[in-house]
Amino acid sequence: MKVIDVDGIPVEVERKRVKTMRIVVKAPDAVVHVTVPWFLGYADAENFVRRKMDWVQKQRARILAMPKPEALNPMEALARLRPILVERIPCWATKFGESGFTWGVRQMKTRWGSCNYVKRNITFNLELARVPLECIDYVIVHELCHFLVPNHGPQFKALMTARFPSWPSCRATLKNYTPLR
Repeated sequence: MKVIDVDGIPVEVERKRVKTMRIVVKAPDAVVHVTVPWFLGYADAENFVRRKMDWVQKQRARILAMPKPEALNPMEALARLRPILVERIPCWATKFGESGFTWGVRQMKTRWGSCNYVKRNITFNLELARVPLECIDYVIVHELCHFLVPNHGPQFKALMTARFPSWPSCRATLKNYTPLR
């Protein structure tokens, strides 16, 4: 990987066996990363970034305006999150008539929670310790809904709206939280 300068912005360029160019702006530092096919040069990557510069600058501004994540070590995060989940999960499960499932907490990189509806097991991200209580409730309800609808189609969205009407705003809030890696 090589770092090039495009209009004062450092850009990581990675050449690999892909068919198309791809650009991402990574949180929390708004690092610009471009993946280009191995047969293209760094000048091609620079031209690609220049063509996408309006988008890059908007994404960098959005990411840099995000609240900086509160640093918690895993033990502190677990000590903060576990009591909340112990209290909130049974409340929501009872409200919706769900039972006979297990749940756990672990560090996850890209998801706030996951559900194995066949094994009836829910896993929550340790990072939930840093988010507002309403967002934790949203993730709990979201995962419980997967016991009835395993995908994110229209039925799932209708079920979420019926069970937790403010879910779109919670989802938007969670998109602004930067996972600690």
